[in-house]
Amino acid sequence: MEKQMIYSLLVIFETFEIPYFYSSSSQFSGEFLRIDPKAKFLENEQIEGVHLLTDFDLVRQLHVRLGEFAKGPTDFFPALWPVTLSNENLNFLASEPYDVVPRAYGTRYLLYVDSAGQIYLENMSQHIFRVDDDHSINLVSSNGQPITDTVLDGVFTREKCAGRGKNLGKNSDEGGEYENENKGRLTFLIHDAIRCNGVDLTDLNIRSRMNVIQEEVMNQWDKRTILSEKEAFNLDFVGCKEAPLAMDYLSFGFQDDFKYSFRCLVFFPRQMGYKCNTCYDVFQWSESSNYTCNFRLKFTQFAQYKHMNKAELHAVGYPQRSESFFDTIPLTEEIRGLDDQIIECRYVDRQWVFVRQRNDRLHPNGRNAIFNKLKVLKNPITRQRLIAALEEFK
Repeated sequence: MEKQMIYSLLVIFETFEIPYFYSSSSQFSGEFLRIDPKAKFLENEQIEGVHLLTDFDLVRQLHVRLGEFAKGPTDFFPALWPVTLSNENLNFLASEPYDVVPRAYGTRYLLYVDSAGQIYLENMSQHIFRVDDDHSINLVSSNGQPITDTVLDGVFTREKCAGRGKNLGKNSDEGGEYENENKGRLTFLIHDAIRCNGVDLTDLNIRSRMNVIQEEVMNQWDKRTILSEKEAFNLDFVGCKEAPLAMDYLSFGFQDDFKYSFRCLVFFPRQMGYKCNTCYDVFQWSESSNYTCNFRLKFTQFAQYKHMNKAELHAVGYPQRSESFFDTIPLTEEIRGLDDQIIECRYVDRQWVFVRQRNDRLHPNGRNAIFNKLKVLKNPITRQRLIAALEEFK
């Protein structure tokens, strides 16, 4: 709590040349009200054997179940969210032991295997997709029994093409989509875990959680010599190291050899379990300068007229997590039809630039998260600075 308060104060008292308060606001609500029949599993392709679940009562039952498993909200995507590593919080890495996990670009999902072995996939907009029985992946635990009652946190991505070792230029620092030129088999890459074979993992630290998944899921999976073409996707796993050993992950050779498009490193306190919501002592580092933020696009009552050249960007803040005005964006033709939608933007030359619509999100970023990204953009933690800090903290 003390770290969170210090961090929040640091964020609030540093100002940028953008507006902070505005009278227009709407009450934040995480309530899932309807299933969008046009919701897609992956934005740019159709995957055989994975279909949108349209039974609203069952969808809500799964929301509640997954939220309870994660000890988090039942009306909001129940996942752990790190904050951006900045000059203000870098010293926290010296305050206690940390472990570090590499992450890849991809579309984030929770993968849930229920007690009967049925696989469901929940995305950040809380839409749930079901894997058809004849396309389900064959998960077997270390005792030879089918894996059930399991919740994994990860991204859908693809292996890089041969000879494409270097990280490819990305439009986003978020995991909304993977590089289209990665032509390997679709893979659910496990970044974390909430539950395995009925055992709650949320009180374990990241290394222990990953060890359970390695032993109970991946060891048996890796013994398979043939992957059925019927299976909708492959399964893979990322490693975990002590923070002082993150030098291995920070080498350019690691990034080149990483099977997937490298996105970032995430630092977890050694003593912390899986906590839903924003975790102010879990830090995400990326060398990319493509920091992006998600807003709700709002038009004024006059914005539909051609002479209007600005639209509003709204973010989540306080009081009571309401959505309110944050800044403006040039009203271009490509966003003129996106009123009230979530859009991803980049801050360039003192103005926001549209990147893409985010159909996989229901809510914009929080104000503090946006301010922190802007501060990092202004004064980034370089690879050399992070290496020097980790050496100093040994």
